[in-house]
Amino acid sequence: MVNIIVNLSVAGGQIPPVVHTVQGDTGRTLEAHITDMDIPSGATAKFWAVKPSGAGVSNTATISGDVVEVDLTNQTLAEAGDIQAQLQIQNRGQTVKTFCFVIRNGKSLAGDYPESENESTWLDQQLEAMQTLVSAAVDNANSAASGANSAAASASQAASNANQTAEAIEDAVPNTLFNDNQVSGTTGYTSQKIESLLGNKVDAYHGDASQLTADFEQASSRVNILSGDELATMLGKISKYLADLENTAFDTFQDIAKQIYPVGSIYMSVKSTSPATLFGGTWVRWGNGRVPVGVDTTQKEFNSVEKIGGEKTHRLTEDEMPAHQHFADNNNGEEKLTGNIGNMGFSASSDEGASYCYTLDWGYRSSRTDTGIKTAAAGGGDPHNNLQPYITCYMWKRTA
Repeated sequence: MVNIIVNLSVAGGQIPPVVHTVQGDTGRTLEAHITDMDIPSGATAKFWAVKPSGAGVSNTATISGDVVEVDLTNQTLAEAGDIQAQLQIQNRGQTVKTFCFVIRNGKSLAGDYPESENESTWLDQQLEAMQTLVSAAVDNANSAASGANSAAASASQAASNANQTAEAIEDAVPNTLFNDNQVSGTTGYTSQKIESLLGNKVDAYHGDASQLTADFEQASSRVNILSGDELATMLGKISKYLADLENTAFDTFQDIAKQIYPVGSIYMSVKSTSPATLFGGTWVRWGNGRVPVGVDTTQKEFNSVEKIGGEKTHRLTEDEMPAHQHFADNNNGEEKLTGNIGNMGFSASSDEGASYCYTLDWGYRSSRTDTGIKTAAAGGGDPHNNLQPYITCYMWKRTA
């Protein structure tokens, strides 16, 4: 619907542009003209972005001439604020990136934006391609297994036929020996003779056909299964294909996971499954019972990574209490002061008939006793709850 045209550089020397968008929009396409590079034929492009919260976006872009186009998804524009963005161009194992530019994403008052999370259409495409590869492998394996089953069934039937033929010969010719030796007093039938009798169409086989096995070696390279392949040859080809598929799929997924979650990355989930199970690598639980805070070198509490501080509860010290006063009333049934109170070392005034009230930080002296005015105790002295509103999840840090 809306094409946003910008000029980007891979060599530097120009002020990075600022792209203006609105939170949650789905109809905006970024059209980036690379001003200082001729994009080679066959190159591919990806779009990278980091949202204000730190959530990442890695989506596929298209190339037409020296123009790179990428759809700005509603997940890309899910958060209001400045989004750091970059384009990456790859060709024949070489990578070139543009200098970072800013997508200034304005606040949407309509509330039609999604909850922000990581997004990677590129990873989705890789996984889909991997799933297609696996599906093709499974289909090929099933076809090969079907062929192997047919071959095994044919071999089993041939063995059964051979057994029946041998039994028939045994019945027809007493004392027949199925070997290449002549034994005195018997009629010798060598394997060559039997093959001649049967028209060279079946070999004598002794044993249980249901236990038929095949010895095979894994093929040295991936080649197609051909009609007429022996069972051992087919199994060797299948074994090689499945072994290569497993290695390729696992290595590809591991490489993708390393790009998304390099060493030092934090993974968060509401499920307790370790990311080592999902992505490989070495992970440790991190931040248990604590809330992450961004590093800020200007504040001593937050000026280095993985610095720990704060407390769940806190008991106020005297210095932390706000300045205040307490008031005391001496008319408590024990003594009532009357007369001229000016001679007691302090001054006060009161309407006639009212109780005399004095502030906490004084005492008075009379000719017969020395006392002070104190307020009744208040407060329990317990520490107060110091927790912010929170929501829990599992967190891991990748260490290797």
